Amino acid sequence: MQKNTFARIVCSLLVEFVLLLTACGGASATPSLREQSLVTEVAALQTQLAMTIVPSAPTRMALTPTPTLDAIATRLDQYIQGQSGFSGAVLVAQKGKVLLEKGYGLADRQNDVPNTPQSKFAIGSMTKAFTAMSIMILQERGKLSVQDPICNYIKDCPATWKAITLHHLLTHTSGIPNYTNFFDKFHMCEAYTPDDVVAKFKDLPLDFAPGDHWSYSNSGYFLLGMVIEKVSGGSYENFIQENIFKPLGMADTGYDRASTIVKNRAVGYSFDPTSKQPVNIICIDVSLKFAAGALYSTVGDLYKWDQSLYTDQLVSKETLNTIFTSTVVVPVGGMGMFPDGGMYGYGWVIAQPAGHRTFEHVGSVPGFLTYFVRYPDDQLTVIVLPNVDNLDTASINRGLAAIALGIK
Repeated sequence: MQKNTFARIVCSLLVEFVLLLTACGGASATPSLREQSLVTEVAALQTQLAMTIVPSAPTRMALTPTPTLDAIATRLDQYIQGQSGFSGAVLVAQKGKVLLEKGYGLADRQNDVPNTPQSKFAIGSMTKAFTAMSIMILQERGKLSVQDPICNYIKDCPATWKAITLHHLLTHTSGIPNYTNFFDKFHMCEAYTPDDVVAKFKDLPLDFAPGDHWSYSNSGYFLLGMVIEKVSGGSYENFIQENIFKPLGMADTGYDRASTIVKNRAVGYSFDPTSKQPVNIICIDVSLKFAAGALYSTVGDLYKWDQSLYTDQLVSKETLNTIFTSTVVVPVGGMGMFPDGGMYGYGWVIAQPAGHRTFEHVGSVPGFLTYFVRYPDDQLTVIVLPNVDNLDTASINRGLAAIALGIK
């Protein structure tokens, strides 16, 4: 029966009961059999009606409790501690909350100095993101265009470079050979001028026609540093300090001159293949890295940099979209350090590991193998800065992200 039918029956019986009482001049001390029968029927139907109108409480399903931030932080910490031989600093943050910011191992093995979140690490090619941002700042100021030919800015520019634009340099599509592939032409501990370095590769034939495909080349970003100096009228080091580091409060980031005393600088270590023991890195003068890889930083400063890229503090949102957009394909394992492949923007690889969009870059110089990944849709940042260069830093970074995203 439907609840409306029950209601009609109850009302009908109540009316009959009232009429009966009225006819008898009110309730008597001893109710008749009919009165007793009506009371019993009304009570039974009221009970059934109530059960029909008020459904029973649904069965509750057991739910997995959402991990607390402390629990996630503990898992992240345990994960790093489980990585054999890890030495460096790590930061993981999501939606504006730092989940883990911690140092591991030793920054200086000889003097038994531990790594901390304040330790400063050479970041190698993560420098390229700052170089690209500098070019885009100058473009917004009307000082240059990414479509300008490189020969507008380089003296004695070879004829083979005439079709190469700043865009080609930014996206590793210029075809200019990668000068770090023939470091044997340099005395690694000596200082060079930018012109001296370029002289080592500018007369070499191009690896491919400009724009033909992607091939990682430090030469392109070295040349972009020279463009920044020519257009700004000052040094590359000064430009990024005044236009990026100071506005963002990145006081622990700078140009990695070996001759400059830098507090909390971590020593980089390579592992000897015979003894399997860490050894101090070989000397590489900062002039050989320049705008392609000369910076040092901390996990905290790089997080400030990361957060600024959600704003228009340095450049407009339109320019940021240009930086993080590209149709230039990076092959899987490109450069041997981009495990998921993807696309190359301006100073960033755009990938899609496990269905989560990322902006990322590796940094590799002897003694350091760093990895910085931004998950913009998840508002997740994972920064791994080791001061040893024998680790699979990309996998470590992905493992931390999986924990933070709840997929591991």
